[in-house]
Amino acid sequence: MHKLFHINEKKLAFRFDRTQLILNIPVFAASAALLIIVNVVMRLMNAPLELYRTVIYAVFFVTAYSFIVALFISVISTNSIRANKKYSFIEITGGSIVFSQHEKTVRTRVGKKEYVKMWVMKLSDVEDVGTSGSSLIIKGKARYFCLPEDWLKYSVTENGSIEFERWWNDSYGGEIVHSVKIKDNYTFGERILRRILLCAEKQKITEKRREEFRLRMLTIAASMDKKRGIAPKYKEPPVRLPREGIKERKW
Repeated sequence: MHKLFHINEKKLAFRFDRTQLILNIPVFAASAALLIIVNVVMRLMNAPLELYRTVIYAVFFVTAYSFIVALFISVISTNSIRANKKYSFIEITGGSIVFSQHEKTVRTRVGKKEYVKMWVMKLSDVEDVGTSGSSLIIKGKARYFCLPEDWLKYSVTENGSIEFERWWNDSYGGEIVHSVKIKDNYTFGERILRRILLCAEKQKITEKRREEFRLRMLTIAASMDKKRGIAPKYKEPPVRLPREGIKERKW
């Protein structure tokens, strides 16, 4: 029962394009209003030369602003998509579930350092799932980390548990939270939530059966009256002592 879900790059890119459009709408609206006003004034009276210059400057600034915004958003979206593609995912490991989300990129003297938000939750602790706007919400007890990505490297054990390379995170790391909220940058976010809920129900049934089996074995062991020990045939024979009045024959 291992599943790995990566983000949808096109869906994330669409959000950056929408942000760029929202930033450009006010400027284009203002420039359109200015052009309408200038056109009306030109028709009613002889416009001075300064007015033509103002219109030219306004068009130039609008064009320059749009170019700068487009360039800025393009650089940010490219870096963000590249980082999210690597560090943002949902992984169901069998016994646990990992939610990873890229948080930010920090430039240091030694180079770039990627910070990641990570939640680790046992499947049996999942209580409910849902959506809120453009976010996925999973309710349940989890451990929350926000550290550099090289501090959050982990491996999956045979029983489906998470084991960090830094032992501190296994024993003492993370903050206990009771819900997980991540951005819905996935192709089928609601379908992923249904998958999580289904895996959680299966895990709860499996753990319940294991607990019932363990209790049944303990009951059987407690009801057995037979004492444990070494069987008589495996014990050492008793030492025979010579009877009184009879000398022991020496060979």
